[in-house]
Amino acid sequence: MQLYINEEPVDFTLESEKTLDDVIRSIEQWLADRKLIISALAVDGAAFGQQDLEKRKNAPITEIGEIRVTASDFMRLEMEGVGALTSFFTSFRPRLAARDETGLAELLKGFSQAAGTLRFVLAGGEDQEADGKRSEFEKMFTGTTAGMIKLWDNPMLERAIALCDYFIEALKRKSTGYDQLDHSSKKITAETIAKLRAAAERLKEVSVLLQAGKDGEAMQTIASFTELAQLFLHVVSDVLAPPASKSLTVEGADLESYSQALNSLLHELVEAFEKKDYILIGDLCEYEIAPKIIALIDTVERSLHS
Repeated sequence: MQLYINEEPVDFTLESEKTLDDVIRSIEQWLADRKLIISALAVDGAAFGQQDLEKRKNAPITEIGEIRVTASDFMRLEMEGVGALTSFFTSFRPRLAARDETGLAELLKGFSQAAGTLRFVLAGGEDQEADGKRSEFEKMFTGTTAGMIKLWDNPMLERAIALCDYFIEALKRKSTGYDQLDHSSKKITAETIAKLRAAAERLKEVSVLLQAGKDGEAMQTIASFTELAQLFLHVVSDVLAPPASKSLTVEGADLESYSQALNSLLHELVEAFEKKDYILIGDLCEYEIAPKIIALIDTVERSLHS
């Protein structure tokens, strides 16, 4: 079975996984550790939604040829969901209060999507009150038409409005929380820097490992480094957002161009592994990638401490 994450081939070793569901759960956990989430899934060329997965979750992994996963930043998706839900509820509440049948009919077309986004943003068992209100909201509006709402008695309507008010306030709190993430983002970057610097030093030893016939250890070293490097580039792009990133240069190149060049080298490294070109692998690791990532780390550290 071949696994791709964001179009990149991943060396996935089966452990206790026996079914498609087992593999997907393992991938989800691996991504969660990196603050990522599956945003799209394809199995053997066919797009897979939750219902498709339910139907084939017990399929033996021996029947699966290829899994392609699109992984997205959890917080970025959550922020997008908060924005979409805020827009939905601020439009929905006044139309609900006015029993505006035409306006409600239009907004109810997006109810299923809003309910799904609400499950993603507010559910999960961490906040039982929010989870309970979300369930109540879904039961209240699932299958409900604008005409039915117009016939509701006042207590029912008031309860629905109160739920909207609750979600609007909860979404405001979520949105405010995102505005306070700058410090924690820098902490994440500092932690990543320390790990990546150590990984870059180990990367210089890959050619020695290959010459000693320790191919597996060399591959693991590169895999660990690549994961950290991708995370680092992703987090840095968030922490050093424009205009700060525009003025940042690494070895004479702007941050975006330098990151693109580094990504190109990582892709070249993957291709070299596929071709088993161990001389190129060693040269790329020791003389190209490791020095470049260290130069980037030094520049980012100076920027964060300035």
